[in-house]
Amino acid sequence: VFDITRFEGNQTARSINTGLDMTDGEGLVWIKNVEENSRPPYIFDTIRGANVPGATDSDGVINATVTNLLTSFNNNGFSVGVSVLVNQLFDDTIAWSMKEAAGFLDIVEYNGDSVNGRAISHSLGQTPGMIIVKKQGGVTGFDWMVWHSGLSVSNACKLNEDVVPSASPGLLTAAPTSSVFNVKGGDYSNGTGESYMAYVFANNSNGVKCGTYTGNFSTQSISVGFQVQWVLIKNVSSTGHWMVLDSVRTHTDGTSMVVRVDVPSKETVDTNGVTLTSTGFDLGASVQLNTNGDDYIYMAIAAS
Repeated sequence: VFDITRFEGNQTARSINTGLDMTDGEGLVWIKNVEENSRPPYIFDTIRGANVPGATDSDGVINATVTNLLTSFNNNGFSVGVSVLVNQLFDDTIAWSMKEAAGFLDIVEYNGDSVNGRAISHSLGQTPGMIIVKKQGGVTGFDWMVWHSGLSVSNACKLNEDVVPSASPGLLTAAPTSSVFNVKGGDYSNGTGESYMAYVFANNSNGVKCGTYTGNFSTQSISVGFQVQWVLIKNVSSTGHWMVLDSVRTHTDGTSMVVRVDVPSKETVDTNGVTLTSTGFDLGASVQLNTNGDDYIYMAIAAS
């Protein structure tokens, strides 16, 4: 249900083989050129369809057609067009592909009605650990709202910004359950006549773990109960980027390269950063990933 593929761009329309059938059931691809600045990270999903990007560094609309980016979902991956944003000549691009599955991910589209506390059904079969919601259309200025089990119910982060979590505008009105999550009635998550996408992730010891840790600006090991191949980390005590580290993009010292998915920047080296392990991930004395006394949230995905 999950794959990491790194490919070198050739600016020629082509298919990318990930081994995942993206035509059977719902799924998404989070894709980013990692060698250039000014290259946004994009989420494409099978509900909105190919050629309809959602830039996670932006509060803009996610229902507009843009050609030559991700052009199709295939039975063994996806295809890209000639755009330098995802297929620039000689540049490496990373693609994280995820399929809907009970106990892993549910992708939900719903229409808003302005009812505060509106219950939105999901099919995870267990209580979510992280929920990302984005208004699709209308005017710009409506952020990607993120609730995580490491936050209070009233607080939420913004995926497209490095700000600390806040109850304004927030996202949920009650703790999510194994069948529903309850959204606030404002335009960020439930405006009348608006459509929304929700990416709902599980929290378990089998395939995806949502947790927290407190930085010590030294070394520490975070145990999640499985071998990690991908982790998303955010500082929630101070301003801090949303950072993705994975098993494909590693530095010569063994630490994972950092991709920030809230800004259009290239990957960076953090030599005191994260080393993925058979039971979780190890942290070094990193300012951005392990500041002393700061709290962090993370979502880790198991090696398949």
